[in-house]
Order: sequence, then C-alpha cells, then structure tokens
Amino acid sequence: MSQLMYDEDVVMFEEYFTSSSKIEYEIRKKYGSQAKILQEKRIGRGLLSFILPPKIQVTGYVENKQKKQEEEVQKNILKEIESLKKKLPVIDSGTNANSPRKFKGIQAAMEVLEKNGFASACIEDFQNTMLASHTVEELEDKQTMQQSLVAYLEKRIQVYDDSAVERKQKIITLVGPTGMGKTTCIMKLAAKLRNEKKETDQTQVRIISLDYFKVGAEEQIRKFADFVKIECYSNNDSSEFMTLLKKGKRPEVLFVDTAGKSSNSKDDLLTYKDYLDSYEKKMHIFLVLAANVSAIDLSHAIESFSVYNIRGVILTKLDETQCPGLALSVCMQKSIPIAYISYGQNLVGKIEKAETEQILKRLHGLKYETIKG
Repeated sequence: MSQLMYDEDVVMFEEYFTSSSKIEYEIRKKYGSQAKILQEKRIGRGLLSFILPPKIQVTGYVENKQKKQEEEVQKNILKEIESLKKKLPVIDSGTNANSPRKFKGIQAAMEVLEKNGFASACIEDFQNTMLASHTVEELEDKQTMQQSLVAYLEKRIQVYDDSAVERKQKIITLVGPTGMGKTTCIMKLAAKLRNEKKETDQTQVRIISLDYFKVGAEEQIRKFADFVKIECYSNNDSSEFMTLLKKGKRPEVLFVDTAGKSSNSKDDLLTYKDYLDSYEKKMHIFLVLAANVSAIDLSHAIESFSVYNIRGVILTKLDETQCPGLALSVCMQKSIPIAYISYGQNLVGKIEKAETEQILKRLHGLKYETIKG
C-alpha cells in the first residue's frame, strides 16, 4: 500500500516492503530515476513477528514535474506575449489622448502635420489610423512613419482627373468669394495653354468675362487678352452669353471669369445660376480658394458654392502661407478634389495642374523626395 502527499514543489510518497534488497529498484521503477529516499524504518508486527518478517516503511519524494512543466509553459507563454506586443498593432483605448507621443516615429510625423497647419481632426485621424495598423517597432521608427504619412496623404488628398473631359469644347468657369484670385487664375491658365500649344494645334482659346462689378476687372483682362492674342468678350446677359458659347470654333477651350460673390448672400451666389446651368454637361466649374484664408471661411465657401456643380478647387496664394495643410485639411474633410495650385500674383507666377507629388513637396519637413527616392 502506498500513500502520496502533494506539495507545491514535490510529491511525497510512503511505501512498505518486506525486504530491503529491492527497495531502491522498486522505488525507481515506480517513481522514476529522480525519486529520492528520505528514510527506511523497520516496523514490527507485534505477536506476528515470530511468523512474518518485519515491514520496512520507506518515505521519500520526487519533484513535482507537472508544476515544473506548467511553470515552463507559462514562461514560454509570457515570452510569446512580449514578442507579440512588439509585432501586433497598438490599440489606443482613448483614455490618454497623448499616448502616441511616447512613440518617437509617430510623434515626428504628427509634428510635420502640426507644423503645416493641418486641422486637429486630420491629425487625430492619422494618429488613429497608424495606431490601428502599425506595430510598436514601426511606430518608433521615424523613417517608417514618414513613409506612412506620405502614403496616408496620397490616399486622402484627391486630385481632379480630367481624362474624361470632352475635348471638342472645354468650358472652364471659375467661381468663388471676393479676393481669392479668380481673374489672375483665368489669365494664368489661358497664358499657360497659349504657351504650351503647338503650331499644329488648332485649338481655339477664348475668354468671357462676367465680372462687371469689380472696377477695372474688364479692362485688366482685355489688356491681357490683347497681349497674348486671345479673343476676349464681356457679358452681362444670360441669352447673349449662350450666343457667345455657340460662337466658338471647335475644338476650343473657353475660360469664363465671374465676379467674386459673398458666401453669406444666397442671392449673390445665384447670380450666375442661369448662365451656367444651361451648359452644365460641358461646363467645368472650379471653386477658387486662397490657401491663406481661415479653415472656417474655406469650409463655408465650399458649402455655399455647392449650389453649382463644382468639379474641384483651385488653391491660390500658396506662396503667402506657412500652413498649406490648413486648406488641404478642408479639401480632405469635404472630399473635394484639387484641380490646380497657384502661387505668385503676376502672370509669370506659376499655376500647375494638381498632382499629389507636387502638393506634398510643398509641405515643410516631409522630405518627400528622400522618401520616394
């Protein structure tokens, strides 16, 4: 008969034998080679001692293998958990808004956004996107986070695609609040097209000015048209406007300049509704916005001018702001594509078809060329 007593570290056993010759063999056989004998004690049988041999009580112990195995398994599990913590994405509970700041990589990327004036909502969205999709090691690495920031902005910033534009007659109309640079943009776009046109290109370029409110606007655009040898018309009647649209030769690009309108006046905003709706399918209306205006005013302008079928925005005065991210944030939040970017007030100043690469190169501290190179 045997008895077992379990301790945290060892299993105690008690066995009885009638002969001492095979005690060690039997103990090792039953409990394994690691079993230890603590004591052998002879126990008399009383009156039966003359008939039966004495019993030998053997006590000993063997290490608790199950516990050791469990401890080993637990250690391995903890090691795996620590390893996975470094590999799995970080899930932010939101209890500590500044928690990502402890990661050097994402901190540097967020500082780039802040330096360029991106809205807090955009920065928070970037932060949450990175925490949900990157490992701790990636969040710590500045180069990885810079690359992820570029990929994030490339995905969020929309640019206008005119590949499906009707080529026989392309009508580009600029609208927007006062002082955004619409007339300057019209002249820049017309001059750009005129200079890039090949000798064999028969595309006609014309300008129609509907800006009969601003003093000197008509004279300014006419002088420009004469200088670059482009046909220019002024108009303040919707029926006459329709006649001018039909007058052009095909193919052609027709630029339509409008007067600045207050975003707060519905009547002002609807001034050109009759003009533009009639040719809506061929009309490509762009909202001109200055990059150095407040985010509130930019958002309000986009909402107010949505009475027209706005295809995209033209961002002007990028050379007059240290925070281009402000205007980009508004476009991102409103999901409106950027058609052109413009900087410089005179006609030799640049206007470029919007490309994500060119936009990102203008952001301070992004090192776009190093990342893409």
